Amino acid sequence: MNNTIFSEHRKLRIEDWIVKQMSLGTIRSFPDAIVELVTNCDDSYKRLEEEKISCHGEIKISILRLKGGICKELVAIDFAEGMDRNQLEKALSFGGETSGFERGKSVRGLFGRGLKETIIALGKGTIYTIRDNKLSIAELWWDETERSAKYKITTESYVPSPEARRKIGIQENGTHVKIFVTNPKIKCPDYKTIKSQLCNHFALRDISSSSNRKVQLVFESPEKAELKQTTSILYEKPEGEEILTKSVTLPNFGDEVRIKVFESDSELESPYNNPFFISCLLIKSRGAILDNQLFKFSTEKAGWYFFGEVICDGIYEKVRQGDYGLIDPNRGGIEWKHQDCQILQNEIEKILQPFIEKKREELSKGKPQVKVSEKTKKMLQRICQLLNKFAKLELEKEPIIEDIGDEEIKDIMIKPPKANIEVDKERWFSVYIPLKQIGITPNVRRQFNEEVQHLGLRRSYPKCLWRDDISNLIWKRGTG
Repeated sequence: MNNTIFSEHRKLRIEDWIVKQMSLGTIRSFPDAIVELVTNCDDSYKRLEEEKISCHGEIKISILRLKGGICKELVAIDFAEGMDRNQLEKALSFGGETSGFERGKSVRGLFGRGLKETIIALGKGTIYTIRDNKLSIAELWWDETERSAKYKITTESYVPSPEARRKIGIQENGTHVKIFVTNPKIKCPDYKTIKSQLCNHFALRDISSSSNRKVQLVFESPEKAELKQTTSILYEKPEGEEILTKSVTLPNFGDEVRIKVFESDSELESPYNNPFFISCLLIKSRGAILDNQLFKFSTEKAGWYFFGEVICDGIYEKVRQGDYGLIDPNRGGIEWKHQDCQILQNEIEKILQPFIEKKREELSKGKPQVKVSEKTKKMLQRICQLLNKFAKLELEKEPIIEDIGDEEIKDIMIKPPKANIEVDKERWFSVYIPLKQIGITPNVRRQFNEEVQHLGLRRSYPKCLWRDDISNLIWKRGTG
C-alpha cells in the first residue's frame, strides 16, 4: 500500500442533477426568486458603501405576468459596482464566491449563491453588466434535452454604445439581469399579492425600510387592458412599545447576542413558518437577516403580539471559519438543529418566556387591555368632532315642505304621493287642506297673516298650507 502511486489531485465535479436540485431547493416560490435578485443588488451597494463610495441605492424589479399566473419575464437592475468579464464568469461557476463574504464583507451571500439558482430554477437568463465602461454579457440556462446547466459568455468585454446603454438601462456601472421564465410550476401572484409579499418578506425588511435604498416594482399584465403599475417596495414596521433591550453572552458559545423586543397593542399576522409574518424576531448576523422566528411560541396566540430582532455576529464569523452547518444551504434560514444554534434558541426562548406568560394571562381573562397611542387618541378626537358636526347639521335641518305652486286645492292632498323611505330615517310629508273645509274665512286668514308678520315668523308657507304651528297660533288667538 505504501508504494501506491496517485495521480495529481483534482476537484470533485458537481453533477448536473445536483445543480438542478439545489436551484429548486433555493427557489421554491416566485418571491424567493425576487428576494435573491434584490439581495444580490443590495450586497453590491453594501460593498460600495464599505469602500466609502457614494451610490444612490436604486433597485428596479420588473415583472411581465400573463394569464393564469404565468410569468414571462423577470428583470432586476442595479446601478452599483457591475462586474468585469472574469468576475462575471466566476459568478456563474458553482462554488465561486463573489459576494465578498470570504473577505469579511457584510453581505447576505454567504455561499456565493443566489443568481445562478434563480435563473436555473426559472428558465433562461441573460446578464448584462458594465464596469469601468466595459460591457460583459452572459447567458445561463437549463437544457431540458441534455438535462444539464449551460452558459456562454462574451469572449471580451467592450465599450458599450449609447444605444446599448439605453437598452440595458444603465448609464454608468451596474448589472441588468433578464430572466425568461419557462418553468410552469413557479407561478407569479397577482399585483396586490406580490407587492404585499415583497413589502413584508423578512429578508427584505432592512432593505425596503432603509433610507439608502429605493426598491421599485414595475408590474405589467398586458392581458388586462395593458395594465402596468409602478410602486415602491416599503416595509412599514408595526407600532409597538419597546419592552426589552438586552445583551447576553451565550453559554458554551462565548458570543454576545443583542436582543430587542417590542409588544404590539393588537394581534399581528403570524401564520406558522411563513416568511411574510410580522410577529417574529429577525435573526441577524453582520447586517444580514438570516431567519425569522418565534420558536416554540410560533403557534401560540400569546406570542403574536411580539416582534423585534436578535443580532448574533458570531454566526457570520463561524461560517467564515468553515462551520457551514450553521446555515441552511438552500437559504432556508439558520439550521436550528446545530448544537450552537440550539443554545441560541434556548436563550431566546428563556428571555421571551415571562412576556409570553403575562400576555397569556391577559388573554385568559378576556380581551387584553389595550393602550391607546397618542396618534390613535388624536384620530378618535377628530372622528368625534366630525360626528358632532354631522349630528348638529341633522338636528337643525328644516323639514322639507312640498310646495304645489298655483295648483288649486279642492280636497285633502298629501305630497309627495309616493316616496322611498329608508329604514330608521325620518321622511317628511306635506298635507294640504282647502281652507273652507276647516272654517277659515278670508277675515281669519287676513288676521293670521298679520299675526305672522307681527311675530316675525317665516313667510314662505304656501298660501293654503295647514300646519300644527299655524293651528296652534290661531287657536291661541281664539280665531277658530
